[in-house]
Amino acid sequence: MAEDQAKRRRPVSDADRERIIQANDNGETPKAIASMLGLKLYTVYEILRQYWKHGKVRASKRGGVRNRKLSPAAIADIEKWLDEDCSISLRSIASKVLSAHSISVSTTTLSRLIFGFRYMFTRITTTRQESRRATATELKNYADQFYELPARIADSGIVYISAADFNICLRSSTNIDNCVGIHGGRSATRLSNICNFCQKCGRKTHRIQSIGDYFESRARLSL
Repeated sequence: MAEDQAKRRRPVSDADRERIIQANDNGETPKAIASMLGLKLYTVYEILRQYWKHGKVRASKRGGVRNRKLSPAAIADIEKWLDEDCSISLRSIASKVLSAHSISVSTTTLSRLIFGFRYMFTRITTTRQESRRATATELKNYADQFYELPARIADSGIVYISAADFNICLRSSTNIDNCVGIHGGRSATRLSNICNFCQKCGRKTHRIQSIGDYFESRARLSL
């Protein structure tokens, strides 16, 4: 049993392949060759079949770095087409690649490539804002304050924080013990609680503009 497992797991080297072919040319039978080299009869037959049919002696190399099917020019065109029309389908992109670069590519390859672009495929429903002077003034003030940040705060003092860094749980139905914060601790705040808190502070949306807004508003509420 152990000998059979050793035969099954042992790879056949290129030197052994050459010995098999040389022994067969010398008139040895496949069964005798398998017995001499300690190989399975099926393995000897398969090596000889590859040699008789394709003239192949050495084994095919596996692994390594493979050349990409899409050229850099094709990848640049795909990104440009997505920027022009984000609703274009994968089949349409494949047709355009075939006509523009004569490269036949599958939708699976395209989806894997586009995933590397870090695009978001979820359609976002936008809420139409009332076109009035107060809205325009509010947007202008927000933009002015945003562009004044580098003048007041150094680059090293600006920290970009995600939902996990803010130590909140993205799903209100998730068990609070399963929410892990940035330092590995358990999350103590649910996203629904923060949204409810924003409503109490008089916000029209469930979006926190900054961490400063959160703690400043919470301080006002506690007063």
